Amino acid sequence: MSEKKVNLAIIGCGGMAGAHLNSYRELKEKGLDNFELLAMCDVLEDRAKSFSERANQFQEKAPSVYTSVEEMLEKEELDAADICSPHSYHHINAIPCLEAGVDVMIEKPFSVTIKAGKKIIETAMAHLTEGEFNLKMVLRRICKSFKSFSCRR
Repeated sequence: MSEKKVNLAIIGCGGMAGAHLNSYRELKEKGLDNFELLAMCDVLEDRAKSFSERANQFQEKAPSVYTSVEEMLEKEELDAADICSPHSYHHINAIPCLEAGVDVMIEKPFSVTIKAGKKIIETAMAHLTEGEFNLKMVLRRICKSFKSFSCRR
């Protein structure tokens, strides 16, 4: 029985996303292909199209192109989103994904404000399912970091 492929999207198609896309290509080249890039999302459609074309060089189907996270979430059956948008947009992109049951990987910094970071954490915790213990541990560490940071302000 074959393992179910993880359906991924890249949100934010700038420089860091290019590094991530190269890593996904390298994984596929090494035979680690239990994932499929289904969507590229960027406010600049040409960037998303360019990334879709690049992904199509190492996987059979070109990812769909979106300029809206909400539209992408409505139309695609995603398991996870790789958020590579500018830092100040991490929460804007992560929260709708989490609310839709899509796991997120967020480039550092996690957020640029404590308020935005807490909102991401609250949304993630509200949408956790049984068996997501590792995410809970990571979120606990982040919460502790926020507490110590706010004490030092």
